[in-house]
Amino acid sequence: MATGKLFHAALELGTIDELAPLAGLLEVDLPAKQMAFAGDELKERIWKELGYYGSHGLAYLLRGFEGVDYPEIVRDVCEKKGITATPGNTLRAVEKNEARLLETLFAEIWDRMSDEEKRALLRAMNLDEGQFRLGGAAAVGFVLAGEMAGFAAYRLAAIVAGYIARALLASSVRFAAMHTVMRGLGVVLGPVGWIASGAWLAHDLAGPAYRKTVPAVLQVGYLRQLARQRDVIGVIGSGSVGKDSLIKYVFGIDTGRISPIPGSTSAAEVYQLPEPSRVRIHNLPGFGDLRESVRKEIEDQLRNCNLAVYIIDASRIVRREEIDRFSRATTLAQSRIVVFNYCDKLDSDEFDQIITENKKRLGVANPVLTCLKPKTRGKNPYFESGVRELRQRINEWSIGTRHKSPIFTDEGADSPMRIRL
Repeated sequence: MATGKLFHAALELGTIDELAPLAGLLEVDLPAKQMAFAGDELKERIWKELGYYGSHGLAYLLRGFEGVDYPEIVRDVCEKKGITATPGNTLRAVEKNEARLLETLFAEIWDRMSDEEKRALLRAMNLDEGQFRLGGAAAVGFVLAGEMAGFAAYRLAAIVAGYIARALLASSVRFAAMHTVMRGLGVVLGPVGWIASGAWLAHDLAGPAYRKTVPAVLQVGYLRQLARQRDVIGVIGSGSVGKDSLIKYVFGIDTGRISPIPGSTSAAEVYQLPEPSRVRIHNLPGFGDLRESVRKEIEDQLRNCNLAVYIIDASRIVRREEIDRFSRATTLAQSRIVVFNYCDKLDSDEFDQIITENKKRLGVANPVLTCLKPKTRGKNPYFESGVRELRQRINEWSIGTRHKSPIFTDEGADSPMRIRL
């Protein structure tokens, strides 16, 4: 049965903007309602369209509208491009075939680029411009060897997916999201290159099915690389506990939603740290929202968070329902950092008692103590020390991940944050 399991895995936590080029290629309408993440319904509609084109129409009818599964579609696309595909329906086989396809297409694109385009691309990837006369296969090896292996594969995938999508998508609106990705990478390819690419594709991808499946598989390969390279930090807590203030003063992102009204964030909001960072911040709705749909979204997001920063109102003893929500949330995420906010509200004679009791009730040994309020910024000792310590904790977590590098290079609360290169 064609479940599309390995297709859906590549789209995990994909935003509407990230999936827009793929949806545009397959002529799937995006939801009219403004939302950050692509829901299961949209992903399933995209998969059904890809399954249809991947089955070449007539075979689709003969199969009883069942279609082939994603690994077979990838192998078929590889064969179309003259690539010997790895057999099997495993994730490893699919990833190998996607990688070979991306590398082959990059080599062909490279050979069709002008010298200036090649120089611009190498400059954007911090590689030696003197290598711009390399042939396609040599260029692939140079790019993959010139950067961190995993991130180089992501950049290569973004370049190929963006290049092909731009050549095939007639609507600039559909291409807007991929254009943003390419601009973030600093890749500026001239109109001559785009025209050459479009002419090549029109000649090379004969037949309507291949004109859908080849670029679609490239998009899926890019999304898989994006998901693999991305670190997701979820900011979680009850309503109006200071999530937006934390995002502003720790990560330098003004959400525009610092509000004293509980529940002002009703859906997950996504913020990408500046390129070439692989960190994405998820501002989650108030944990404790009574709406079932909101609770489900929070839990789904937390399961895919590499790190959860859970913020607690420590100016009073936490209640039983808050303890239950905290316990549930922090077991869903892969790692956690706990922040006790509003410490400035505690009188000196009650500070130790309440902080100690909250630690005990929540089972937290060493929370970050802070006060993230604009009015107290600069004159409250918990502001600067709290921001500094939280950045240090996030750095320690980041260094311990697969990337082995910090997010912040300057620990000062008011200093600009430099994202790792």
